[in-house]
Amino acid sequence: MNRYRAFSADDAVAAAAAALSRSAGKPVPISKPRKLSDDGRRNLILRASAVLADGPPRPIIIKATRAAGYDAGAMDAYERFGFVKEWAATTLVGRRAERRDSDTVILASDVSQGVLVFQDFGEELLSMVQPLLYGSASEAEQALTTYAIALAGLHAETIGCHAEHAAIVRSAFPKANIPPPGHGWIDYTRAVPILLGANLPDSEVALIAEHLQRPGGWLVLAHRDPCPDNVLMTTTGTAKLIDFEFAAPGHALLDAAYWKMGFPTCWCAGHVPKAIGERIDRAYRSVLAEAIPLAADDDAFRQESALISVAWLFGSLASMLDASLREDTSWGISTRRSRILYYLQTAIEIITEADVLPGIRKVAAAWLDDLRGRWPSISPLASYPAFTTLTN
Repeated sequence: MNRYRAFSADDAVAAAAAALSRSAGKPVPISKPRKLSDDGRRNLILRASAVLADGPPRPIIIKATRAAGYDAGAMDAYERFGFVKEWAATTLVGRRAERRDSDTVILASDVSQGVLVFQDFGEELLSMVQPLLYGSASEAEQALTTYAIALAGLHAETIGCHAEHAAIVRSAFPKANIPPPGHGWIDYTRAVPILLGANLPDSEVALIAEHLQRPGGWLVLAHRDPCPDNVLMTTTGTAKLIDFEFAAPGHALLDAAYWKMGFPTCWCAGHVPKAIGERIDRAYRSVLAEAIPLAADDDAFRQESALISVAWLFGSLASMLDASLREDTSWGISTRRSRILYYLQTAIEIITEADVLPGIRKVAAAWLDDLRGRWPSISPLASYPAFTTLTN
């Protein structure tokens, strides 16, 4: 079976032009399309120009899903296709955002063909990968700080968005099932002990599940994949979030625990020194607290972050542990085994400082000792190159 559907650049341009024309109420021609994505990527991405109103052509980004079997009418469309999540998330952000230059701006779409048209922020913008891998420590910290502020802005603008998000999905995908927040997480906690042994305390697993499934005041649109290469740094010192294919209503700290856990869904993974991480936390919280007062409470934030960090731990272990027990393989700038050791080590440190989940802490410590013994030559995930001269 083909991994990707047959959908060409010409198909994407035609669908984008038709979508823009419907939105504008007049023909909108597209010119100078240029392919940005590799053939092996799950999305076809093009940069082009379009005359969206009276005036000169404006740059746009066309993004089309290449997922085999893409079907907007399928009951599992929301769960299977990142396009559906991205369309719903960017539509929600467009309705909620008070500062429209802070997030991805959707201009038009064709949900039946799986095509989105976005405002192009400009090819001169670099991703956050650049300062982390090639910048100085101060440049990298500044980038991470503006990134955290952008995430806090997204979260503040989308508080309590679950019902509105569901209505948006239903408007274009009426048959789609929409899983609730935290759906399926407990399955991860069942998979990992099978591979490493030991029993997890049911009460502590239930506590994390409760916070994921019922985030309460922490319920926002969570990006859930805020990787360094999904963040564009502007010349004015702000950050723009892109690629919302995993975004959904959920706990805000699924994003804000991300730098603590080494950016677990990204090829560009790395350790952020603790002192810098604490300053990034403060920047995030200072913005979020205006909308979620609980974010200003040190103890509440520390404990909530610990619970969600453990959620990331189990999700990450469930996805890569089985294969990594057989052999180590590279993923981006690190290996999977180095990531696993880092996730365990970091989660243990976080829940120890927060003084929560003592049973899980004990089990995780035993797993870490076991894996260190099995992999004596493997070191945990390294610091980003920008921070290598700093103490951790």
